[in-house]
Amino acid sequence: MEKKEVTIDYIYRETLEENIVEYLVEIQKISSRRAMDIYYRSMLASKVANGMYDTGDVDCKSLVMELIENEKDLF
Repeated sequence: MEKKEVTIDYIYRETLEENIVEYLVEIQKISSRRAMDIYYRSMLASKVANGMYDTGDVDCKSLVMELIENEKDLF
């Protein structure tokens, strides 16, 4: 099995995803499981995974608000 190299970008992406899910739980008053389901089915998750948000300038709260506004069908 190949060992995956852990980079700053990888750590940042994981932290961003965690923060997005946590904020979804907080503002939508839903379970962590439901928040993860919503997030990982979203276009936002694809964008994060593809490195579109690879700088520290991205605010997870803004991303969550965009997710709620633009992907209402997930809720």
